[in-house]
This record gives sequence, C-alpha cells and structure tokens, in this order.
Amino acid sequence: MRLMIVALPWQAGPQSARRSALGSQKPHRPPWHKRSRVGWPAASLQRRKAQRAAPDDTPEAAAPVDPIIAEMEARMRAHLETPLALTDLAESLGMSRKALRGRCERALGVRPSDHYLTLRLRHGADLLRHTAMPVSDIARASGFETLAGFSRAISNKLGVSPSAVRKMARAARMVTAYA
Repeated sequence: MRLMIVALPWQAGPQSARRSALGSQKPHRPPWHKRSRVGWPAASLQRRKAQRAAPDDTPEAAAPVDPIIAEMEARMRAHLETPLALTDLAESLGMSRKALRGRCERALGVRPSDHYLTLRLRHGADLLRHTAMPVSDIARASGFETLAGFSRAISNKLGVSPSAVRKMARAARMVTAYA
C-alpha cells in the first residue's frame, strides 16, 4: 500500500506535494490570506482615488459655499499663467498650508494642489479647443514651464494628447456645422 502525502494548499511543504494533491490547479488561498483581505482602509483609499480620477465634465464646478475656498479659487483663477505657491496662497488667506488643505478637502473633496492643476488644465483644454495658438504657448498660458509637462498632464487627465483634444474639437465643430 502506497502512502500519498496530501498537503493543504496554504500549508508549507514541498512544491511537488502541493502539485500532486491539486493536479494542475493553482493553490487555493485561505480567506484570511492578505491578498483576499479588503478592509476599510483599502476601500476608502480606492474611493478617494476614484473621486480624484473622476473627470469633471461640467464647464464650471459649482461655486463653493465656504467663502475662504471661494476666495482661494478666485486667486487661483487670477494666477493661472504664473501659478502661486500654495504656501503663499494659504498665507494670503490668513491660514497655514495644512489648514487650507483640510478646508479644501472638506469643501471640494480634493487637495488644493489637485484643484489648482484641474483649473490650469481646464484652461489649457479650453484654449486648445477654441484657439489656434501653438500648443507651446498654451502650455505657458496654463502655467506650465515646458510643453512636455503640459502634454503629460493633459494626457493623464483626459487620456488623449493635446493635439488630439484640438482635433476632436475641430471634428465636433464640423459635425455641428453640417448637422
């Protein structure tokens, strides 16, 4: 009589013993294994990432209720071409950078730096759609030092290159003109 060693998939043992017990199947992981665990911290991080990555298709976001945040946004819009440092922005509003970040996250759901970048990219995308300016000039008008930085930021946010944004806008204008 032959003795066959059968090991549970998650138990340590020679690889051959696991393979002989399971055949060609992959080993089953127990429910408490770290890869199968989805706790609340992971879920909340995924929710936050999804909120940050969610495209904001509205032409203008709803006006913030908080007067400090409204003032922050007005100053950001006034300085799109030459962006302000967030420390200077916070000091001009009479608060620390951390306090501004907390207030902005509560009011808008994003960090001030992400909101500033979104405003600058929205401005750049509008210029791409509605003007014939060279992309390098649009990059500078949107507060980017280099064309590569602007192109990478637009591609990350919208999923297409700046020239593709311009081509799509041109195609949309043609469709509406002939429709």
